[in-house]
Amino acid sequence: MMVLMGVREAGLPPELVPSGKALLSWRHYADASIDPLRRLITGGLVLAFLVSLIASVVATLRYLWRQQGWRRPDGQFFILAFALLVVAQFAEGWAGHQDTPDADVKVLWALMLEEGLEALGAVFALAASTLRGWWVFRPAR
Repeated sequence: MMVLMGVREAGLPPELVPSGKALLSWRHYADASIDPLRRLITGGLVLAFLVSLIASVVATLRYLWRQQGWRRPDGQFFILAFALLVVAQFAEGWAGHQDTPDADVKVLWALMLEEGLEALGAVFALAASTLRGWWVFRPAR
């Protein structure tokens, strides 16, 4: 899941897909001018991404809710990582809706905040995954 998110963040080469958002629209797959093999490959990748995203969300929510993972440090790191990513998306949305040029200092600060919060959220998610591993494989006393 983290590899797929990293690929999404880095972007796809424009010669393969003109826009990453095009992959999530039905028009991209119904367009006859695009090679069918390319549509099949990109559709399979998007389907794999969506299935892994849904499986990750279900497993995380099950852990946080049923197993009361929110009481453990790893669950708290997951919640903090998610909260930071939500705030980062608000900062990105705010910067995108401004009627000022991209060189405006407020827009630049919002974009820097967004990128910083995304990076910090990823670090917290990685820390939560690491803590989860230590929590599960802790030797018995």
